[in-house]
Amino acid sequence: MLKKVLKKQNEKVAAFTLIETLVALLVVSLMGMVLYFSFFVSVKSVNSSNKNISIQIERLNIDRKLRNSIESVKVPFWIKEYDYSFSQNHLLLSWINGIEEKQNINFSENVVLDSCMPILSKEDRIIGFEIKFSIKNNQFTTKALFASYSYGEKEC
Repeated sequence: MLKKVLKKQNEKVAAFTLIETLVALLVVSLMGMVLYFSFFVSVKSVNSSNKNISIQIERLNIDRKLRNSIESVKVPFWIKEYDYSFSQNHLLLSWINGIEEKQNINFSENVVLDSCMPILSKEDRIIGFEIKFSIKNNQFTTKALFASYSYGEKEC
């Protein structure tokens, strides 16, 4: 009987050694760290993309607002000097749809108008504007021309 017990102890038992177990734990933990890091990077990229998309949507809305306003200007041909002004958050235009009244175009606090340069014709008349503006420290430029120069009404 004693021989049987000693014989069982000498037989190889199918099991993992301590070193094999530690290596397996190390491999699993390294894979977990790689997965965590890649998940963290992908979430950060998605958040950055969402921020850029919102800035671009706001830029497109401002660009459309500027173009619609500037393209509605119709200056009579006898007006040599076009009256306009701009500040950080608004642009003041005159002769909207051929009417001499001035129109103030306001922008949100996120938008800063950096410059408003007139686009000149060959005769040195203002025919449009090149407007540079910033949204959250991102610079953008819009160029737009007036709708036309009004030649007045013709009496028949």
